[in-house]
Amino acid sequence: MVDQPSWDLLADLQLLLEFHFMQNALLAGTLVALLAGATGYFIVLRGQSFAAHTLSQVGFPGAAAGILLHLSPVLGLIGFCVTAALGIGPGMTAREFVEIVRRTAAKPGRNA
Repeated sequence: MVDQPSWDLLADLQLLLEFHFMQNALLAGTLVALLAGATGYFIVLRGQSFAAHTLSQVGFPGAAAGILLHLSPVLGLIGFCVTAALGIGPGMTAREFVEIVRRTAAKPGRNA
């Protein structure tokens, strides 16, 4: 008998969890979901969702730069994110940051 997916979801889940890497993936995914949910709650509560989104967008080019420079992608990501966070400014409020981005993104000759 060949182990193939069926309509019995519980049996399929047991079949998947026989593999050690699937157990690790389930555990890691659960931990990331819990931590991201808690972190996201406080980010929204403090009104810093725009800054958090900016840092996540800066992280990808940082990882790419790390690979380009033959470094660890994690080092590039951390370096770019720290630099961007310092650029945002430790004393700047979220509203001030959003206003700066809005003015920067405004088209020339158009009132923002």
